[in-house]
Amino acid sequence: MAIFLFIALLLSLAYFVFIGWLIPALKKIKRWESSFSPEVSVVIPFRNEKEHLSTLLTALSQQLYPLTKMEVVLINDHSEDESVAIIEDFQKRFGDLNVQLLHLDQSTGKKAALMKGVQNTRFDLILQTDADCVPARDWVQKAVMPFENSQVLASCGTVKMKGSRTLQKLYCLEFLSLQASGAALIQRGLPVMSNGANLAYRKGSWLKYHPGKEAWASGDDVFFVQKLALENRQQVVLNLPAMVVTTAPERFRDFIFQRVRWGGKTPSYPMKAAQRIAYLVAAENSILVLCFMAGLFISLDFIWIFVALLGFKSAPEYLLTKRYARQTGQVHLLRGFLLIALLYPFYIVGSGILILFGKNFRWKGRPLHP
Repeated sequence: MAIFLFIALLLSLAYFVFIGWLIPALKKIKRWESSFSPEVSVVIPFRNEKEHLSTLLTALSQQLYPLTKMEVVLINDHSEDESVAIIEDFQKRFGDLNVQLLHLDQSTGKKAALMKGVQNTRFDLILQTDADCVPARDWVQKAVMPFENSQVLASCGTVKMKGSRTLQKLYCLEFLSLQASGAALIQRGLPVMSNGANLAYRKGSWLKYHPGKEAWASGDDVFFVQKLALENRQQVVLNLPAMVVTTAPERFRDFIFQRVRWGGKTPSYPMKAAQRIAYLVAAENSILVLCFMAGLFISLDFIWIFVALLGFKSAPEYLLTKRYARQTGQVHLLRGFLLIALLYPFYIVGSGILILFGKNFRWKGRPLHP
């Protein structure tokens, strides 16, 4: 028991110091202000997105940005629904926005779609988003601002998750805490996380550091940013005002599959620092679950240890998430923090087990794992 307690305390202290190190990073975030308005290509890979494409295209056509300086490149990854018909109808009805529709031939997957899209863009500056997102009206206007500085190679924007149901609100809070950590790490010069739902970069940078890892169904965002950061760590910046909104998963099954898809790539991360951070998070949450299980089957004393370690872990997490929530207008989500803090270790461990043993998970009809 003494050895177990020593390991638990050591892990908890390391985790506490790590999160505490991240908190000040969100204190002084650069707010980009510029009248910079270059020509820009918006790249959007999609597969079976008939429910979202009309809303997305309408939002892009209403941007507070000169439409003459924009092009939208949509890449169809073998959709089996009415997605293509929706885009073609929009092209006929709205000619002010230049919308290109490309199709994958033999290749499949998001990375292949991105490669085709990026290669066929006309402009050097590229904004990437997902088909199930809705950009704010000033998204393009805000997203291009950091690139007035020629040293900036990539910029990570804000992705807000919304949902009306109770479970969805909990998913939104969990996603908010993940975004908070990712933003703080970028500020600390360790851009180990990014989100392809809101990513901006220079065409040449993407073609040089393109994600690779084609066997993985996802990871286009983190693989690219980490490969870029290995050589140009300070040239990946945070851009909170550039914002898109997406909807939280409706079903618990969809939420878990999404997190398994995100977490399963960890062993393939290009940055060793990213792997170490992920393993620290996994180890800290695993020790908490072990404490809880020991309390149920060995001694109730372990329950009190679980409570103490959980509080020690959650205090800096709350401060980090609260600071980010204030900066992105999502403070209302913090009401569910205590419940999320209690459930989070079990969800992380459960997701890890599924990543290790759930080899049959599929995303959009395709395997998640290579």
